[in-house]
Amino acid sequence: MIKLIVRAGCLTIIAAVAFVAIALMSGGEKFRWFGEKVGGIVKKGTGELGEQADRIRDTGEKVKKTVDKVTGPGEERK
Repeated sequence: MIKLIVRAGCLTIIAAVAFVAIALMSGGEKFRWFGEKVGGIVKKGTGELGEQADRIRDTGEKVKKTVDKVTGPGEERK
């Protein structure tokens, strides 16, 4: 039973990290695309995930601008 709980916890952490990474790179478009392909109830959930991903991407861009102001412009980021 403990192994199941540990595995579920690890899977949750990995899923959260993957969500944040995808959100920072492409925003919510990937989640909305997945929702369109699957359809039904999942479409609503992926729409909400897409909105959260857009907010995360926007926050990441604001953080980059703030860091650039504080540290000065550095090399161009890709």
